[in-house]
Amino acid sequence: MHYFAHAHIDVCVAISSVDTEYPLELFSMDLISVALADSAVILENDSSQAKENLSRDTVWASHPIWLAYATRLDQSPIMFYLPELYDALVQITGEEFGYYGAHTYSGDITLYIVGVYEGKQPLGPFWHEDMCLAGKDVSNCTARLLKFGKALQEELHFYKEECENSCRDSEKYLSIHRACVRGAGRVLSVDMEDHDITKTRIVQVALGFMWHWTGEQSMRKESLMLLAKDAIKAGHLELETHHPEFKKKPDCGNEFDCEKMFVDRLSVHLQKDPSDGENGWLVDPIFIPEPNRAQWELFRNRNKHLNMYELVWNTISVESFLTS
Repeated sequence: MHYFAHAHIDVCVAISSVDTEYPLELFSMDLISVALADSAVILENDSSQAKENLSRDTVWASHPIWLAYATRLDQSPIMFYLPELYDALVQITGEEFGYYGAHTYSGDITLYIVGVYEGKQPLGPFWHEDMCLAGKDVSNCTARLLKFGKALQEELHFYKEECENSCRDSEKYLSIHRACVRGAGRVLSVDMEDHDITKTRIVQVALGFMWHWTGEQSMRKESLMLLAKDAIKAGHLELETHHPEFKKKPDCGNEFDCEKMFVDRLSVHLQKDPSDGENGWLVDPIFIPEPNRAQWELFRNRNKHLNMYELVWNTISVESFLTS
């Protein structure tokens, strides 16, 4: 097992796009460095030995529950958990595989990287009858994610193919969206490099279940849809500062950041809507919360001379995500 102490590291590194393709047949420590830089993530021990160990660390993937909840770092084979979910899995599975401490360039999000996984990640299992959540020291956020995972596992045999297809579409949407948001952030001088890192595997499954569903609408139980919505809220909306649902933690100095929200909503518009003839700035006001609309108009008027289609959207290789 590999444990590395947390440390604050100040670096300035040029970020490349997140649509880099990595050869799966040889994922060396050099490619580890490239993949981490592409995703704006820093290993807290970035020694050559640590990266070499990480590139060969696959034992954790032998446990089906741990594999089911692991999250792929963008397009790379690097797999991680957020700390609270990692700690919860240790408690409820009785297994511990160790991790490589890491954080985003901003320092706002900590990752526990467990190693690499090459190939298609299986959907589930998210629960086993021997597991128990009662009496465990698990955070409210993580408990809500696990409740969705448990409930989904009970129903998964009814529509596993639909869930797999929906999760695949959810992950492709996220890959394109992260590329778009990060590109827009660089153009607009708003730090968006760690955007949506909290959309972990189980959150992506929930998003697929809710918003990318490929099966008959009547197949999904209302109770499971409510748990999926709550998992999205707990595992993502309440954790990132660009969402009005963001919940500030007592030991965290971060506040809701409306400019990050503007870049996010602008990027969704670029990705989902037809060209608007106004450089991409005609975002439907319904997607801007009422208390922030005056700030949005100031932000838009300051930047609307920038053609976001030419500077951002047209630079993204969407095809590389659609065929992956």
